[in-house]
Amino acid sequence: MSSRLYLATPLALVEGTLSAADFLPQLEAALAGGDIAAVLLRCDSPKATKPLVSDLIALFCPLVQKHDGAFLVEGFLEEAQAAGCDGVQVSGDGKAVQKARDFLDDGAIVGAACGGSRHDAMVAGESGADYVVFGDLSADGQTAEAETLAWWQETMLLPSVAAGAHNLQDAERLAQAGADFILLGEVVWDDPDGPASVVAWFERQLGE
Repeated sequence: MSSRLYLATPLALVEGTLSAADFLPQLEAALAGGDIAAVLLRCDSPKATKPLVSDLIALFCPLVQKHDGAFLVEGFLEEAQAAGCDGVQVSGDGKAVQKARDFLDDGAIVGAACGGSRHDAMVAGESGADYVVFGDLSADGQTAEAETLAWWQETMLLPSVAAGAHNLQDAERLAQAGADFILLGEVVWDDPDGPASVVAWFERQLGE
């Protein structure tokens, strides 16, 4: 069992209920806590504006890359490209994946959020996605299904990302099912012992 940690920033950053200055120490602590493959800037909110997203990218992207992690943006292709981000994550719709692949520079990462749909994941892969996400990060979203992750691991070469874990036990179960990456958000940021402790636990229990 070996999975890498993929972090998602709080949606509150683009909704105006959490300041970047207040979140920055949490991100720094997480990055210092152990191996983190990538960080996703969540932007799936009508309150996410281009200027705000650009400001957040400018603050967080260099920090993540300094720690040898990839920094990706949810949508906002132009802003991600202009700021030198490592890639984007889009919906699992094949057209969205193809649009991102055509727009971004060669070598940019394109991830596809596919919910629970195996069909969407296969279409995303055929359209040029570099990884597929099963599950949903939203508070009422679905957790990735272990059966789907196991099936994907057995039949496909494209890396899988498991989202929607509500606690560390969920994360361990999804890793055991074969997910290449575990995408965590509030499980890390809301932990009473701090994000560094979660990252250290993940690396100790589920990492290589």
